Amino acid sequence: MRKISLLAMFALIVWLPWQALAQPTYIAPESVGATLDLEAMAALIGDNELALVASHPDGTFKQATVMAVVNAPRDIVWGVITDYDNFAEFLPGIDRANITYAQGDETVIAYRLNVPGPNISYTVRYTHNYPDSIDMRLEDDKGAIKTGGWRFELYPFDDGKKTFIVYYLITDVKEASWIIRYILKNHPVLEHGINVATGLVTVRPMKMRAEALAK
Repeated sequence: MRKISLLAMFALIVWLPWQALAQPTYIAPESVGATLDLEAMAALIGDNELALVASHPDGTFKQATVMAVVNAPRDIVWGVITDYDNFAEFLPGIDRANITYAQGDETVIAYRLNVPGPNISYTVRYTHNYPDSIDMRLEDDKGAIKTGGWRFELYPFDDGKKTFIVYYLITDVKEASWIIRYILKNHPVLEHGINVATGLVTVRPMKMRAEALAK
């Protein structure tokens, strides 16, 4: 009996650290939205998108931020960003987005994306802070992406007729597929570009859909 107890204790000692290491890593985006001069930024951006990239001191990727002025009230933009059931219809690369949990301000979405090589899957928890922001983090460590953090911020603009949208994203894209890892091994700066491109192909379709609904 003592031998069995010792074996069980040893198994528990080994299992617990593994479970801790297996949890997804959340990196909170650094918000800049509240410090922006919306009128000046809107004049600069116009009908386009503006992307900012931050790096760590060693040059590795830290965070991407994508901004746009949407010619639609904030409630309409919010509705588009939270239209999870129809993401696959208007967001490029999304093969499937299934709601697995929805209660109160929390929604969990299971994604499958079309990427170079095998498709990748992961699950994200959305925390809604209506009508100002939405925070996103990985729900578990079972998907291809295990490290990251994302956030939408919505600022009413032009007497509420327009919305200034800020999207922050931090994705460790090296985890997505062996093809991406191979490419980044030789060209690590491309991690910046992949994050920026992901932000642009997210914000632009959302902007277009919201503006179409506002007409």
